[in-house]
Amino acid sequence: MSKIDIPPESLYANFYSSAIGGGGMNVSVGREFEEYVREKVKSGDYASVSEVVRDGLRLMREKEQLFEVRVQSLRGEIQKGIDQIERGESRDGEAVMAELRAKLLSRFS
Repeated sequence: MSKIDIPPESLYANFYSSAIGGGGMNVSVGREFEEYVREKVKSGDYASVSEVVRDGLRLMREKEQLFEVRVQSLRGEIQKGIDQIERGESRDGEAVMAELRAKLLSRFS
């Protein structure tokens, strides 16, 4: 595996790394990602390897947060359905499908 050295670039990173006994981070990313990262820096899209890695980590965190928001929304919708069923506000699935089929057939007849 290829390795990319990520030096601590801020006072906070230096303090934090020192506090936990490190002086940066050594990450194995494989040849394909190493080439990709180097191309991003070479193209000028990013100023450093560290910047590329930080942006990737930020995107990963955003993706995880978005996933969690979607899961919570889905749980809310499921709970709404459960509450409606408990209040007797539901219909038989077979009957609903039969009505929909009849409506569709009447449109094309």
